[in-house]
Amino acid sequence: MPYAASYIFYASPKLAEGEQNSIAISNETAVNTIKGTKTTIKSVKALGKAKIKITWGKNALADGYQIAYRKKGGSYQYVTVNGKKVVSKVLTNLKKGKTYQIKVRAFQKENGKMVYGSFSKVRTVKCK
Repeated sequence: MPYAASYIFYASPKLAEGEQNSIAISNETAVNTIKGTKTTIKSVKALGKAKIKITWGKNALADGYQIAYRKKGGSYQYVTVNGKKVVSKVLTNLKKGKTYQIKVRAFQKENGKMVYGSFSKVRTVKCK
């Protein structure tokens, strides 16, 4: 995502005859943020021994990713993956034969707070 700049123009009110009219220009640079960006899951594969491997697309603004997974109909559990370059994760200790729903989102650390992007579409996989 390229850096963007926004400009605000201020015009002075109508002046009396003979006075100069001036325009003040303020240059405010927009801050690149993770909000509104969506992570895409490239693949979800069931591995042997109750494991699932998730691979997602890289987000240049991300400081890491959060994976949410659950057994179909259950509550989501969350796993945090730190690192800009990490684009896959193997989930372990899952229940054999159960169907899991998985989604991923990117996050960014701003002023000590976590800012999250939107979750990917939910992908479903049956554990071997």
